[in-house]
Amino acid sequence: MEGHKVVHDRYSHATQWGRLESLISNGKYSANILTIHESQELPAERHADRIESLCFMKGMIDCVVDGESFVAREGTSIDISPRTAHSMHSLSKSVVVSVWSPVGALPESKPYRVYAWEFHKKPWGGEMWLINNGYHAAKIMSVNKGEAFSLQFHKKKHETFYFMDGKAELVYDGSQLIVGPSMIVDIPPNTNHRITALEKVIFLEVSTAELDDVVRIEDKYNRPVSGKEERK
Repeated sequence: MEGHKVVHDRYSHATQWGRLESLISNGKYSANILTIHESQELPAERHADRIESLCFMKGMIDCVVDGESFVAREGTSIDISPRTAHSMHSLSKSVVVSVWSPVGALPESKPYRVYAWEFHKKPWGGEMWLINNGYHAAKIMSVNKGEAFSLQFHKKKHETFYFMDGKAELVYDGSQLIVGPSMIVDIPPNTNHRITALEKVIFLEVSTAELDDVVRIEDKYNRPVSGKEERK
């Protein structure tokens, strides 16, 4: 796609509580990875103009959200409405993925929502749904060696891949490139793309909320050429 940067740089810097890695900020959503040392306090904050989701990837964190305290562990996510105060205190070394969108609110004006991740098996491997709140989404995708997504595009959905482990071939708008750990790929709507795993590959997908928006062009598993994104 002319004028669009395909592979993005990851920006990382040390903080008082650990390390912050900025993955993407494209006006539709932003995503960071927070690595928090044990017994560190992230001070209370509230955001007037964004809905934020926190995905707890590793460790244990004592969270205070809207005055209520609970311990968040691996396999849990929290959606936080605008203007809701929240803070975190790490009980062990922890890793948190933070995703937010510029506007939004949870149904029925709830200040926050806590939920467990959901695993979905796929013919190419599987995906763990971390966030699906109607404003943005996040998944951990695991593609087995030799398997592949369909060649596809999205009419409205904008998505970003952050590769965590393994190597894959990415077909992107007619071009091919090899992607691997720490690489970030941004995929705007109407961009043909396909992932083929050269070895088992694991990556984080962050996107806008149109999870039904996928059009298949080719598929090695003989699935329909269009359908719900859950059949990717």
